[in-house]
Amino acid sequence: MFDGRRYITREVNGQVGLDLQMVLWSLIDQLKNSECQLDYLQIFECDTREASNGRKIQRILHRQEVPPYRKIQHFVVDVPIQGKLYAIDDGDHCTLLFASEY
Repeated sequence: MFDGRRYITREVNGQVGLDLQMVLWSLIDQLKNSECQLDYLQIFECDTREASNGRKIQRILHRQEVPPYRKIQHFVVDVPIQGKLYAIDDGDHCTLLFASEY
């Protein structure tokens, strides 16, 4: 699962910085390399926090439904976002898109 070619939608390309795109794909790769089985649908709920030094911190809740998985992580990124993204593996390729595009 999540071994095929990786694509992003035009909306993700326009609104999500490359650094954050790479973080999201790497979270999937980390889960893939763990003992946990991957669901075809990976869910990322993103919001922003402000650090004491004024920098923006991206908070990401990474989850899947089957088998249940849930982990919250924080990253410093150039352009943080608010919203929900999905990564979907259809067996042939993987696509990262906003939930509103599904």
